[in-house]
Amino acid sequence: MIKFTEIINASVEWTATVLFRPFDPKKWLIITFIALLAGSITGFGGNSLGSDRGRQEGVEEAQAIETVETTQEDSPGESLRAALAWLKKPSTVNLLIVIIPLLLVLFLMLAWLSCRFAFIFIESVVKNDASIRAPFRENKISGNSLFKFSLVALAAFLSLSGCVIGGYVFTLSKTGVLRKPMETGIGKVILVSVPFALAFLCVLLIAIIIFLIVHDFVLVAMFKNKIKFRQALPSIIALIKAQPALIVKYVLIKTGLGICSAVISYMVYFIAFIGLLLPAGLVVGIFYLIYRVLPAFLHLPYTILMYALGLPVAAFLFYAMLCLYLPFAVFFRTFSLKFLGRLDPQYNLFCYTPKTEAVS
Repeated sequence: MIKFTEIINASVEWTATVLFRPFDPKKWLIITFIALLAGSITGFGGNSLGSDRGRQEGVEEAQAIETVETTQEDSPGESLRAALAWLKKPSTVNLLIVIIPLLLVLFLMLAWLSCRFAFIFIESVVKNDASIRAPFRENKISGNSLFKFSLVALAAFLSLSGCVIGGYVFTLSKTGVLRKPMETGIGKVILVSVPFALAFLCVLLIAIIIFLIVHDFVLVAMFKNKIKFRQALPSIIALIKAQPALIVKYVLIKTGLGICSAVISYMVYFIAFIGLLLPAGLVVGIFYLIYRVLPAFLHLPYTILMYALGLPVAAFLFYAMLCLYLPFAVFFRTFSLKFLGRLDPQYNLFCYTPKTEAVS
């Protein structure tokens, strides 16, 4: 019988082995890079929303009166028509013609790299190794296959979401919400919105479940046998059908662990930020005082020098903050590997693991 406490303890132990026995800063930096491209570094991402909110507070305050007046005068339909009119401007069209292909190419390149590095991260965790070049070549078939599936899955998700959103907008237009003045009450708007909100949540939930199955199980089968997605999927589906209760329990426990890790990681980030705030403020203050006492003709070269020195340091500190989430990334990758290895011994990728850990 599978005991999740044993899996958690084994995952913590292996995480400590990979990252702290011995502690190697270079290894941390490389594995963090691998995990980042694999999409496993998520702890720092939430902070960007808060930072963006802070940066926009001044703008929002300055535009408060104008926003209120616009909200009172314009209907949603007029706002939509104004947005469409802006999109039809020649300058906007030309700008989009340049930006959209560039963003699309960048997205495809990052998605392709992420699919390849997902397998490299598994290999780094399993083998306790920080290599990139050899695993990048060895996982070519599996990585390209995962990339193709990811594009199909993304297209399906966007299509379903587009249908839900399009149906919602069409329904709102029929109720008169998009006209000026509004021809329906807020109660009717809520009643119309609820079914579409539930439909979108269902689409989102299905997408999350598919991602979880692919990330935690299918990738392991692809990595072990160096096979394509469609070759690995049937065995994983059969395994899930054979042990549905255990899979549900695994999802619930992982969700709970994810919440705990989010709380702990934000506490760690907060402590690290406070620890860096004082010395960083002191250094900035010293540089500013030097700037003030310098002659005016030296201000420009001094500013350029400070940017040349400060930007790499700031980038390194940011990357070091990302490294703080690495133990969580390694733990969750190990947790899924350990669970699948106990669920089916053929997927036990840890050679050191005793055979008694397998499901009887």
